[in-house]
Amino acid sequence: MLSLRSWVDGRLLDLVKRLADERTRLLSETADAVDASSPEVIAKAKRAKDLEDLSDIWDKLRSQEEDLRSTLSLIESDPDPDLRALASEDLPSLRASLSTTLSTLPSLVLSLVPSGLPAQGALLELQAGVGGLESTMLLTDMLRMYTRHASAMKWRADEFGLVAGDAGGALKKAMVEVRGEGAWEGFRWERGVHRFLRQKNSTMQTSTVGVMVFPIVEGGSASDDVLDEKDVKVDVMRSGGAGGQHVNKTESAVRLTHLPTGIVVSMQDTRSQHQNRTKAFQILRARLLDRRLQAEAAERQRGRRQQISRLDMHEKVRSYDYPHDRVMDHRLARPVPDLQAFLGGKGLEIIARELKDEEDRQRLEDMLEEGI
Repeated sequence: MLSLRSWVDGRLLDLVKRLADERTRLLSETADAVDASSPEVIAKAKRAKDLEDLSDIWDKLRSQEEDLRSTLSLIESDPDPDLRALASEDLPSLRASLSTTLSTLPSLVLSLVPSGLPAQGALLELQAGVGGLESTMLLTDMLRMYTRHASAMKWRADEFGLVAGDAGGALKKAMVEVRGEGAWEGFRWERGVHRFLRQKNSTMQTSTVGVMVFPIVEGGSASDDVLDEKDVKVDVMRSGGAGGQHVNKTESAVRLTHLPTGIVVSMQDTRSQHQNRTKAFQILRARLLDRRLQAEAAERQRGRRQQISRLDMHEKVRSYDYPHDRVMDHRLARPVPDLQAFLGGKGLEIIARELKDEEDRQRLEDMLEEGI
């Protein structure tokens, strides 16, 4: 006896059938509508359009299931040996076609509730943590890793907000703006605490670098109401620094204070007050959007097994193990060999893809439990 529930989660089949039936009902209701231009009818028509691909796959699945049932029936009970032989030859391709169709169901269901953000890029902020001088040197290595990865992915990376550490060439704070298709998805998983393990004089030493990642969204509904400039206090001041003919002679540095949240952003990267102001507002918008997204995500996750705490800035997300020449991403719980290659920008794409796959599996499970 053929049962698709032995091939795929029965809850998924039930959900797809319900959505296909919903589309049939919506098409009937919109066809019989007196006023096709009413908001209610337009909303129903849009929903029916959104469900079209899933409904088509459901019809295809039912047809393939019936073909397979008929073929199995021939093999089991037809008295003609030639027909049974022909049916047996067709059986592998029928099974393969049905399996392929079933494999498309999860992605189609997930597409009904998009999780992605229409971001033009990612804004990364790196901060040296415990480990003193060692931490600043490692931050510099991480910044290089991110810019190399961005270059390999054909994304544009611009460094700014660099704050020098005590060692020559080392940094205790840095920001990098990465723009390009897929940049936000590629870098959003870097948020958290990165731990570095080194061995010195038979003693294991630990250093950390904290990474914050904010989406860059310009225009569109996602960022329209995230910032009201009337809520921002703007201060201008003379730039500080190591000295030189331009230092403290022009008021080019800008400090923004978002009064409702207390978030403060300072920028003095260039000698242009206008450029510093523009960059500061960009950073403030990104932080406010991230704050809102985190609140929305926490609300969606409340009561579920998967809690938003895994995105907490204070959580250790990855360890760079020098003695064993490997990287351990704690969300995947598996080591990645060749630490130096990883620091050279190789491997981030694979980790991002695996984390996205895991997120999709969890999203699908949540949707099946809730019936979207």
